[in-house]
Amino acid sequence: MRLSLVLCLSCAALCALADDTTTLTPSSSTEGPITTSSTTTPAPTTPTIAPSTSTTPAPIPVPAVLPLPAAIEYQVKDGNNSCILATFAAQFNIPYNQTNTQSVIGYLNVDNAVVDPSTKCDWNATSLDLKINFENNYMVLSFKNDGTKRWVHQLVLTYTPSNATIFPGHPHPDVPKTETYSNLTLFSALGEKSYFCTAGEQATSDVDNVKAKFANVNVDAFRPQNAGMNYREKQDCVNDDVSDLVPIAVGIALLALVVIVLIAYFIGRRRSRRLAYQSV
Repeated sequence: MRLSLVLCLSCAALCALADDTTTLTPSSSTEGPITTSSTTTPAPTTPTIAPSTSTTPAPIPVPAVLPLPAAIEYQVKDGNNSCILATFAAQFNIPYNQTNTQSVIGYLNVDNAVVDPSTKCDWNATSLDLKINFENNYMVLSFKNDGTKRWVHQLVLTYTPSNATIFPGHPHPDVPKTETYSNLTLFSALGEKSYFCTAGEQATSDVDNVKAKFANVNVDAFRPQNAGMNYREKQDCVNDDVSDLVPIAVGIALLALVVIVLIAYFIGRRRSRRLAYQSV
């Protein structure tokens, strides 16, 4: 009995659930059909490499070896009288390291040179300076007089290596440099004579070994006030004496060789005559 009642209640519950269930129907979509887009993978492209614009820097040239320039005459005067007369050709051989670390020598000629206006005569002085300006550079020759002889005891060179032809590849072309030459005996003349030397002299700076070369020199310093504008009697330098001895020695050697050849010729001829007489 109870079992029948339970079964009836279960059937009634299932029927009620069936009536409450709504059937869902798919709604018609107003949108167009859904299209599926397909992704196309682009073909691989070869990257374009731009040509290189970098160029190899041009090599730094080596300074050309220059001959000494022509001699220039310098006068330090007061009116119609001069206390210093000097004529010479000058060149400075300046070693330096280029920007590529190569060691070279720049040849600085003293060209287009003039006496600096600050150079004055002092007729009673025992020391005189000759300042010479050239190509935005200058040098100072300091003369000394001890009563017996007169000479240049110091030389100072101040230059700027801005000339790219003379100093190619210089690491500091706009920085002025100063070279000092101390304890010199350049252009030494005795008494009232002027120093004369065609072969010239050389000097080396104290620190950087800059070589100063002079040729065709005639220097007359500490001149008396009434000496006018002419050089006094010349005193030849030792270098010119040596240069004169060389051709003399060569000439003597050639003459001796000629004499020896002649003596050998006559001796050989005399012997040939004796042999001819003996054969007869």
